[in-house]
Amino acid sequence: MALEARATGTGVEVEARVVVAGFDRTWHATLPCGDVELAIATEPPPSDFSAGVVGGDQIRLTARVADDEVTLAELDGRHWCFETAKAFTGRVVGPFATEGAVRVRRLRYSGRS
Repeated sequence: MALEARATGTGVEVEARVVVAGFDRTWHATLPCGDVELAIATEPPPSDFSAGVVGGDQIRLTARVADDEVTLAELDGRHWCFETAKAFTGRVVGPFATEGAVRVRRLRYSGRS
């Protein structure tokens, strides 16, 4: 799973890509020029399973420039866990540049044990 932003002459092109177990999907959005905030956020599953809702967390891929925010994808987190991926060691998170340089002003992670 990846989020990538590229500056163009007229704005910022953002791409979200997800590949897992035969699922390969890409989403695109265009935002105005400016500093880009990319986020991969998770929401834990509901604690009340009596409502008939069973599953993992929800994963949301978003991008923002100033007050313009777009959600590129919302995914079922069960596909990125040990139960379905087996040899998978867990989720690895971190910024990287596919070309040129990237300036990371903030990387925030919070989890629970």
